Amino acid sequence: MKKINMFLVMFLLSAGMAFAQSNTATVDQLEVDDSDVTIAQQGSDNTATAAQNDGFDFDIRILQVGANHEATATQNGPNGNMEVQIHQIGGDNNTANVTQNRGQKHWADVLQDGSDNVLNLLQDNTDTEATVKQLGIGNIAELTHINKQFNETSVVDLIQYGDENYAFVNMEGFGNNVKIYQEHDNNSAYVTQSLNVYGNNADLEQIGYSNTMTVNQSSDYNTANLTQHGDNNTATVMQSD
Repeated sequence: MKKINMFLVMFLLSAGMAFAQSNTATVDQLEVDDSDVTIAQQGSDNTATAAQNDGFDFDIRILQVGANHEATATQNGPNGNMEVQIHQIGGDNNTANVTQNRGQKHWADVLQDGSDNVLNLLQDNTDTEATVKQLGIGNIAELTHINKQFNETSVVDLIQYGDENYAFVNMEGFGNNVKIYQEHDNNSAYVTQSLNVYGNNADLEQIGYSNTMTVNQSSDYNTANLTQHGDNNTATVMQSD
């Protein structure tokens, strides 16, 4: 499957739609394969919900421009190739919820441009990847990855630019890899990796002041690389059987 690109949708949306608010869009696709959902909303206080169940080769694309939006994307197998892209830009207080269950080859791309935005993401099964970027102040990203198959990978790449941002990544199972980058001040990053067989990897980097990072890894063959630039920072690593 192709990686989804929203630039054309963004151009058409900004050129052809008036600002609107308090709208709701809901799409359910059941027992279908090779299916796509695209929802574009502009204004404020809009809600977009998309669900795809009992099939494979799914795509969900949600674009929201403005503030106080909520986007929810849910995909359930039983087979693989599930892709979600949620872009929330140009406003604050947006919420994104992503759930990908069963099957394999899950991919999620989330961009939130603004402050006080929230992301909740769950990817459950095998061969999963999440790319997250939050730009602004006071953003929250909470991600859970559960990788159930040996020799498959689970990957998180999370970037936050701004002050007072919070990132929490919980990874369970086999072959977990997380990379978190935070720039500016008073940011926090927490990673837990557990129930593995052959090793987890955590790479965290913070640039700024009064930042905090914590990595907690259990079982064997784990690697934690923590880098901090600036003053009054705190780094903690806990590794146990």
